[in-house]
Amino acid sequence: MKNFQQQSLTRMAISYGDTLPYAAFTLTLPEILQQAAGKTTGIVYHRQNNTAEGQSYAQLLAEAAKILTGLRQQSLQSQSSI
Repeated sequence: MKNFQQQSLTRMAISYGDTLPYAAFTLTLPEILQQAAGKTTGIVYHRQNNTAEGQSYAQLLAEAAKILTGLRQQSLQSQSSI
């Protein structure tokens, strides 16, 4: 476990982009994702084997919606502990 924690600390995420406007801090995560889905940009995942895979924000939104549907089918609601 200790080795995993040390490894995690040395491989922190990097984010490049504009500074977020103050208004972004008043939105919920679903609202931010909904806005981002309308843009042509997305996320690039860099893997340990030096490959990269892209995902558009629209794809991320669709995947999040599927997960939400599954959680609701299990009778989970907002603020439920999982």
